[in-house]
Amino acid sequence: MAMEMEMEIRPALTVIGDEELLTFDLTKAPPGTVVAIDQVLFEELREPWERGERVGQAHGTAVVTHTGVAVCNITFVFGDEDTIVAHGVLPIAGSTVGSGRLAVGGGTGRFNRATGRLDVEARNPKRWSFYI
Repeated sequence: MAMEMEMEIRPALTVIGDEELLTFDLTKAPPGTVVAIDQVLFEELREPWERGERVGQAHGTAVVTHTGVAVCNITFVFGDEDTIVAHGVLPIAGSTVGSGRLAVGGGTGRFNRATGRLDVEARNPKRWSFYI
């Protein structure tokens, strides 16, 4: 008789992005609107959303579609050599790109050939949890 074990999968890395400065409602933006994503990233401490030291930056774009979602391409930079690239579709939530999941499609340095997923929690700031 096989015993089933429940396994908890934890993120390899969770970071908190600084607040975005968008001041307009993306839900009313016409299709093709491009939103720049530029955030300073902070390590998450023991408690969810608890900011620690600065650890990197996130740079990318989100392109609004006619169906209320944004196509996102984001590069996360940690130091001079370590990056993670994520792509996918996230919902539009008021003046920000909302919560959802992106695919991790590679990286450099210690994240070379990384694959997996990136869970995004949007409360403005954003919480980025990498499962790689």
